[in-house]
Amino acid sequence: MKQPKSALISKQPAEEQKNDMRMILEVLEGPVLSPGTQFIITSKGYENSKRKKKDGFVYIGTKDLNEKTGEIENDILISKREEGMGDIHCVIQYVESIKSFCIHDTGQGTGTFLKIQKAKELKHSNLLSFGECSMVFGTDVEGNVKIHFLDGPRSEESFIFKKDETNIKIGRNPDCQIIFYGGGVSRCQCCISKRSNKYYIEDGYNNTPSTNGTWLLLDDRTPLDDGNVIKAGQTLFSVKIVAPQGRLKQFARLETGAIVRNLSLIHI
Repeated sequence: MKQPKSALISKQPAEEQKNDMRMILEVLEGPVLSPGTQFIITSKGYENSKRKKKDGFVYIGTKDLNEKTGEIENDILISKREEGMGDIHCVIQYVESIKSFCIHDTGQGTGTFLKIQKAKELKHSNLLSFGECSMVFGTDVEGNVKIHFLDGPRSEESFIFKKDETNIKIGRNPDCQIIFYGGGVSRCQCCISKRSNKYYIEDGYNNTPSTNGTWLLLDDRTPLDDGNVIKAGQTLFSVKIVAPQGRLKQFARLETGAIVRNLSLIHI
């Protein structure tokens, strides 16, 4: 079995490591970086960065040097051979006030997306992508929902749903409110539901996920959770959050009786 490659050998003092929140960003697949490659990020930044600035920011992209200053631009440098990856594609930052690593897209390249794995609250103007399609979610002053497609078989089409509509299913099934006949869309690709006057997006429907996933563009600073999957350009990354020593371990009991760690609270 191919062993994961670590892109970082930690040089932190042992005591500092124990008290610092860390995030492991691991490559799942992509055209340039090898699957299993890991980038270990702390609240101060990416330790193996040649940018040499412990300012809490981690920049990911293809640009090496700033032409004017000669300074290194990115902490994690991606080869320019990767199509869709921007000069400075996305930024990761540890936000002390919410004790969380956050990520946002810079508007360069083809975008930075979060895979929808559980219900996620939608905001006005959120962009979602699936198959060959991308769409923008919005609401009007009366609370009605407007969905506008930018790409795919329904490109430039808009759909309006009254505010009392509690479920909007999108897919190939005839019972969907927005029906597709192709475009790499699953039978039930995703569902927008209304709860307590808020709208949420879920991948698939009724605990059955879609084939290729539903993805949310991270154009605003978004907290990352353990187990998240991020797409930047053509590369998929998994997220593992490692809490400082001193936080209690928590466990989840599987139906089989096996015990597994909650990775978001695992000791190091």
